[in-house]
Amino acid sequence: MRVGITLLGISGVAVLGASLPGAGASTSAPTAPSGTSTPGMVGTPDLVGTANATGVVLTWRPPTAGLPTAGYIVEQSTNAGVAWSQINGTTDPMLAVNGLTAGAAYQFRVTAVDAQGTRGTASPPIAVTTSAAPVAAAGMPSAPTIGARGETSITVNWAAPAVAPSGYWLQYRHANSADWTSITGPVSATQRTINFLRPDTNYEFRVAAIDNGSVGPWLAFPDPGRTIAHTPRWADLIIWDGLNEIDVTRVQMLLFTLIAASFVLLSIGNDSIIPPIPTGILALMGISNGVYLTAKFIPQQR
Repeated sequence: MRVGITLLGISGVAVLGASLPGAGASTSAPTAPSGTSTPGMVGTPDLVGTANATGVVLTWRPPTAGLPTAGYIVEQSTNAGVAWSQINGTTDPMLAVNGLTAGAAYQFRVTAVDAQGTRGTASPPIAVTTSAAPVAAAGMPSAPTIGARGETSITVNWAAPAVAPSGYWLQYRHANSADWTSITGPVSATQRTINFLRPDTNYEFRVAAIDNGSVGPWLAFPDPGRTIAHTPRWADLIIWDGLNEIDVTRVQMLLFTLIAASFVLLSIGNDSIIPPIPTGILALMGISNGVYLTAKFIPQQR
């Protein structure tokens, strides 16, 4: 029993330590589950639409292996990849590159970076030649509306500009946040369902058309969309905030509470009396409940 209490205490301290603000702000890079120590390689970037005389819009897919990606470094080459220069850093999987020379040949590549600044392997390059003369810029979408809403999803709709673009850049954020999150890749339709949102929360949206190497004006949705409040389910006993993540402290609390309840029920069934609960089980219940309740007062870093 002492071993059980010790293990529970260690696991509880670990869970609480991971929950503390700044717990993930280590100066050393975390160990990747696959044994690698850098972010994975980004796939070859794609060109959204066609190139303009002085600009292009690039998009890419986040890596699927290696350390978690915190951002991207985009580089360009004007001599067929002999030398590279950094042109921008971004947290979005898409970037509008401006200030290019008309009728010139370029190569672009993207490198994923983790939260400590560790770079992964650069992607294979994409070769692009800008047009000799400027072409029409992208127009502005219209008629933004909020469609179907769920506990963790919202569908947004808008109308295309007069000339249909190559795609759309769609972003969203918490209504009280200053930072926008981009949907991966250009959106091809005039409707999109955004998933993995928080229940009972207001979100703001904006969309811009992408065409001929340019990003048109942003169209802001006039009213925020609010996800539906969460309906309690039995699964909530072990799931954290409807995000499909296991709450270890909650599982510990339930496990040892059920052990104690089972002990009492079995004794009542066999002897028809309410027995005293062993001190060890009471200690486990107290520690697990204390760890769980304490964790509720520590903001989760998400």
